[in-house]
Amino acid sequence: MNLPRRKSNRLKNYDYSQNGAYFITLCTHNKKILFTPVGDDSISSRDSISSCNSMSSRNSISPHDSISFQNTLSFSNSMSSRDSRPSYRSLSTQMINSIFLKTIAHYPHVTCPKYVIMPNHFHAILVIERKDMESHRSMELLADMGLRADMESAPTVSGVVQAFKRYSTIEYIKMVKQGILPSFDKHIWQRSFHDHIIRNEQAYQKIWEYIDTNPLKWELDCFYTPDYK
Repeated sequence: MNLPRRKSNRLKNYDYSQNGAYFITLCTHNKKILFTPVGDDSISSRDSISSCNSMSSRNSISPHDSISFQNTLSFSNSMSSRDSRPSYRSLSTQMINSIFLKTIAHYPHVTCPKYVIMPNHFHAILVIERKDMESHRSMELLADMGLRADMESAPTVSGVVQAFKRYSTIEYIKMVKQGILPSFDKHIWQRSFHDHIIRNEQAYQKIWEYIDTNPLKWELDCFYTPDYK
């Protein structure tokens, strides 16, 4: 049987491993709400950029910049009179955040100056900066995850995204087996992802602000769904 060819979201003949900034969007499978709804106890848009908010002065996320879940997540908002435990979406959001930071930390030439976890999608700016384009022909083992980055040479946007999707899915499955999270339908993430090459400072600022205000505009978002069940 001949299956229809899936249209690629990648730009033809563009080298996604070259230095530059990229705006990426990942959606959950079938746009299902898996993470904490905005306005409940959501993780707000996250940034480690300097006050200048410019590409030339951005700072990268490092492991010690990780979000403190106790401070960032308002667990009290997810507590009901019947159940004082945090909602499963709070826990899945914590996990997604942790896996993303770990993934970025293992790519020395990739930084993320801005990202946000939304109820059914994820936005981030990925920046690839390599001083020597030819000096890194292999990636180290992702030791604490027990898996290897899925690329042979320089990190690519697709490689970073696929690693993040894979490791977060593995962790999600573990949490399902432990009875922490509910079961899901075949996949956590949509197969493909969207990306946009950020070509100049003006475009960078516009995208940075979009990510920053995304939680406040959730009900106007193209991915919005009122189905929180």
